[in-house]
Amino acid sequence: MPERLLCRQAVHQRPGKLAGETLSGINPNLTIVKFQTFQQQIDDRFIEERLIARLTSLFGLLALLLAGIGLYGVTAYTVVRRRRRSVFRIALGAARRSG
Repeated sequence: MPERLLCRQAVHQRPGKLAGETLSGINPNLTIVKFQTFQQQIDDRFIEERLIARLTSLFGLLALLLAGIGLYGVTAYTVVRRRRRSVFRIALGAARRSG
């Protein structure tokens, strides 16, 4: 089972080098297999949640787009239908503003 070591460092320049030098100073047989900052470890833990959130947002935007297209289609259909009815009424002699 791999052991984990957490170290705090004030300087943010190449933290892996400082940790490696410190560990080799304590025990030269120790090796660093993988070095990650705490923020990188947190980011790695939430990759799946971020992916799910992005996919949900994408599907939400797609649904919103489809709803907008549907509303436009229904409105356009209604306008065309009313325009035809108005044209027939005008051709038969009705005034434009009569109900």
